[in-house]
Amino acid sequence: MINALLSAVPEMDIPNDQLRQFFIKTFSDDELEDFCFDYFPAASQEFAPGMAVGRKARLLISFADRRGQREHLIVALGKVRPEQFADAFQRLPQPAAPSSASTTRLTRRIFISHAEEDAELARRLAADLRQAGRPVWLASDDILPGEQWVEAIGRGLTISGLFVVLITPQAVQSEWVKYEVNLAITLERRLRMEIIPLEVAPAEIPITWTAYRAIEFSDYDGHLPQVLARLAARRKMPAARPPSPTLPPPQPPRRTDTLNRPAPLPLPEPAPVVLPDRVPRDYPQQPTYRLHGPTGIALAHVPAGMFLYGPERQPLTTGEFWLGRFQVTNDDYKHFTDANPGHRVPHVAADWAEPYNWDPVTRDYPPGKATHPVVLVSWADAKAFCDWAGMRLPSEQEWEKAARGTDGRAYPWGDEPPTADHCNCDHATLGTSSVGRYSPQGDSPYGCGDMAGNVSEWTSTPGTASETRIVRGGAWPFDRQNNQVTYRLEASAARLTPYIGFRALTDLATDTPTGERWTHLRSGIEFLRVPAGLFFFGDSRQPVELGAFWIGRYEVTNLQFDHFVRATGYRTVAEQKGYGRVWRDGNWVRQPGAYWRQPDGPNSAIDNRWSHPVVQISSVDADAFAQWAGLRLPTEMEWEKAARGGDSRVFPWGNHAPSPRLLNYGLVVGDTTPVGRFSPGGDSPYGVADMAGNVWEWTTTRYDRDPDLLVLKGGSWADPETSWRRGAAGPRHCQASIGFRLVASAA
Repeated sequence: MINALLSAVPEMDIPNDQLRQFFIKTFSDDELEDFCFDYFPAASQEFAPGMAVGRKARLLISFADRRGQREHLIVALGKVRPEQFADAFQRLPQPAAPSSASTTRLTRRIFISHAEEDAELARRLAADLRQAGRPVWLASDDILPGEQWVEAIGRGLTISGLFVVLITPQAVQSEWVKYEVNLAITLERRLRMEIIPLEVAPAEIPITWTAYRAIEFSDYDGHLPQVLARLAARRKMPAARPPSPTLPPPQPPRRTDTLNRPAPLPLPEPAPVVLPDRVPRDYPQQPTYRLHGPTGIALAHVPAGMFLYGPERQPLTTGEFWLGRFQVTNDDYKHFTDANPGHRVPHVAADWAEPYNWDPVTRDYPPGKATHPVVLVSWADAKAFCDWAGMRLPSEQEWEKAARGTDGRAYPWGDEPPTADHCNCDHATLGTSSVGRYSPQGDSPYGCGDMAGNVSEWTSTPGTASETRIVRGGAWPFDRQNNQVTYRLEASAARLTPYIGFRALTDLATDTPTGERWTHLRSGIEFLRVPAGLFFFGDSRQPVELGAFWIGRYEVTNLQFDHFVRATGYRTVAEQKGYGRVWRDGNWVRQPGAYWRQPDGPNSAIDNRWSHPVVQISSVDADAFAQWAGLRLPTEMEWEKAARGGDSRVFPWGNHAPSPRLLNYGLVVGDTTPVGRFSPGGDSPYGVADMAGNVWEWTTTRYDRDPDLLVLKGGSWADPETSWRRGAAGPRHCQASIGFRLVASAA
């Protein structure tokens, strides 16, 4: 039966929502991770801890589409789950037979090995080599549909005669690159391969790579001619190679290996603490995002206040609101139509509408347009979606403020006219484009994308004529002048066109304290509740969902730690080592006799500092306190959610610049301060104090650049205001700027 199905359908495509549902129904989390490792190892690097299968599937499908590997994805699914695939789609995909070029060995063919982080550089090099007339094998371009990654690597090396590896710090950390190099060395010893390393950036390479002379490639345009010349002047292979020690065959990476560990930073020796990179100083211009729980739509925060409205720049005031970062897409709208089977799908019986028409029978959107804005929708359709989602359409005043900010600019990005990099207008693409294609360069000051071009948008504002509504924003067929933020149309509310869509708005407030709190009797710690939900994690603003938990309102104080020591007789790591680190003349140095009761050395004391956070505490000490109290240290994600809430703010209090009224930082005070001194102004959305400044705080999360270190969060009194996000130190490190706070799991 399966063979019959296989031969019946030479090629096929499946809508994204059906693919996603297939993953959810037929793959466990581990099985999906295994599938990605075997067929799309780079895609799994986009997954976040705790991410649901459905969200991983969405990312995987998007990854395959971006790489032009949709056929590879579908064929691989049919190969791994043939029975379930045939049941779900009544057919099985059959890839085209491989061409002779993909299976014939050419000694001139160049295999390019690279880390995923260097993929863009590898593609650029491959394009230049092909232009120079050289056959190239690049995994992302040449993998066959349904071929496992390890199979593809083996085939690529077998049919190539030159092996080029792009040496970067990321490459020497990549298990796949190391595997490819080891295979190439095996072939080189059989006189079937020549190995040519290209040194893109300084890196400490494995000793087996040092036998091959690297070519400088740090300046692409400057060094490309010598690279091309070297590849053209192949060295003559010897008739036979002297005997060499037998090596075990290279083993491909396993999924349990760390495949995406970033390269370590160059650190001074010794390096007890790693400080984070600086964050941008232009704090008010950092967009704030959050996710709308029921729909998953990304929302951009627009604060209350005045802005300049219309061509005349008339001062107007709006309240605070959250507007869809992008227009509602076909995929977003599909969730609505699936939940409301009686509602019409976008369809107009006309030739001009054909590229945008949904199938009225299957109720699916056009193939390949999942991330395009939904069009052929009336004002009533847009309102029905918003009502279903618990949202609303923006007024035209709200729309314009989100598009232009407060400075009265002509376009979302400023006053300069549109270019091909800013927006989709003036028939540039002859149709709609994926939302976010022109981000961030075309975004508004609040981070809203496509507020000029792509499609115009329905608003809630009535027109002057009966049964009309105001439409705002330019669109793909409009000329550049008509894509200014002040451009407006009055359209029949029933109008269906390929250039009018909509985006949704919600008035939900920024996170506020839940009011739920309790005091832990044994430790005396006051806890605040952090509710379950999504938040944006890290500099990349990766959406992550966490369950509810409780976190200490303040860092653990000297008084609370003293109670623990008196109850247990515990001796800290600093006491056992005989020293801690203190700040002296601009450096952290060892100070004999420094420990938590004498945080700055033998001549210091905590007699008048009982409400200050305890310092000179190692992770080992913090964990001992937590075990005694029946509590635990937070993970990095828990800590960061408690600090920034459900949006993507830069600091616990928001996006405006730090000041001595909000936190203890930058040696302004020169020492710790009592916990809560900067409350409520410096508190996080949940009311948690001192999440920036005062002292660094331990987490249980291993540091990705060095797994022997643990992540520290929050910055300290001695660090610049930009250090609050992330640092790292060894678990036994003790310093006068490091303390901790605890969490408790919610029942």
